[in-house]
Amino acid sequence: VHGCRRPPQACPLCRMKKTHARESWEFLFRKRWFRVTVDPIRDDQGAMIGAVHVMSDITARKEGEDALRAGESRYRGLVNLAVDGILTGSPEGIVTGANEVMCAITGMSRDRLVGKHISQLPFDRESLRRHPFRFDLLKKNQAVVRERTIVRPDGTRVEVEMRTKMMPDGTYQSIYRDVTERKAAEAKLRISEQHYRSIFESSQDAMMTISPPLWRFTSGNTAMARIFGARRVEDFFVHSPWALS
Repeated sequence: VHGCRRPPQACPLCRMKKTHARESWEFLFRKRWFRVTVDPIRDDQGAMIGAVHVMSDITARKEGEDALRAGESRYRGLVNLAVDGILTGSPEGIVTGANEVMCAITGMSRDRLVGKHISQLPFDRESLRRHPFRFDLLKKNQAVVRERTIVRPDGTRVEVEMRTKMMPDGTYQSIYRDVTERKAAEAKLRISEQHYRSIFESSQDAMMTISPPLWRFTSGNTAMARIFGARRVEDFFVHSPWALS
C-alpha cells in the first residue's frame, strides 16, 4: 500500500501499536486524497490482539475545504479593500472580526477589537445614551442605522454612520462610514445660513426670493412687508413680482 519497503513515519498502524488507541493519517495518492484510520482490537482482558484498518477516499471533502479557504481568502481581501469600516459579531454582540479601515477609525488594533462586546468599543457615552443598541430590531431582520461618535485613544473624535444587519446565521455585520468631514461641512453651512438669515431679516431694504415654475415669492424679510404695507410676509407668497408692479 505504501509503495516502499518500510512504512512511512506517519503510518497510523505503527503509531497505534505504541499508543494502543485510534490513529489516523490523511495523504495524497495519485491525485486523490485518502484517510486511513486504525483501531485496536482487544480481547476480553483488554490485551490488543489485532487492528481494524479502514481507508476512505476524502478527495471531495478536501476539495471542498480548499474551495472554502479560497472563498474566505477572497472575502477577507474584499473586506480589507473596503473604503468603510466593517465589523462582524456573534449573536451575543461579541466582535469577531474587523477590517483595516475599522482599526483606523477606532485607532485600535484588530486584536484589541476582537473579543469585546460591541458596547465596549470607544463610543461616546452620550451618543450611546441618545441611541442605544437595538438588538431587538436586528432580530426582526431590520437594518439599523445610527449616527454615533467614536473617541479614539488619543482623544480624537470621529463621527460615524453605523449601519447594522443581522445575518441569516444569527451573526451580525456593521458598516461604519466616517462622516466627520460631512458633519463639519453641515455645521459650517448652518452657521452660514444663520448669518445670511440675520442679514436678511435685519436689512432695511425689501429682500425676497422667488422660485419656479410659477415664479412666485417664497420668502421675504420684514422690510418687504413694511414697504408694501402688508401685515404678514406670508401674504406675498401667492403673488409674482409683476403682480405688485
